[in-house]
Amino acid sequence: MSRKAVFFDIDGTLWDEHFVIPESTKEAIRMLRENGHLAFLCSGRTRAFIQDERLLALGFDGIVAGCGTWIEMDGKTLFYKN
Repeated sequence: MSRKAVFFDIDGTLWDEHFVIPESTKEAIRMLRENGHLAFLCSGRTRAFIQDERLLALGFDGIVAGCGTWIEMDGKTLFYKN
């Protein structure tokens, strides 16, 4: 099986208008990673506005923020363009 990277938007995808993350979403991301795939947050928000521990605790491998102007993986910044 080949390794895949899956990108998740925040608003309306990971959480709803009340900032609730469904348990099924948490389980799906956990299973995705257990199966050897990579999970990324991907948002138009800048990195400074992606700080909520409920999101970060889901165990993402990285973050693509600011419409691609910031890319990090495993806690390390790989790309930044201001």
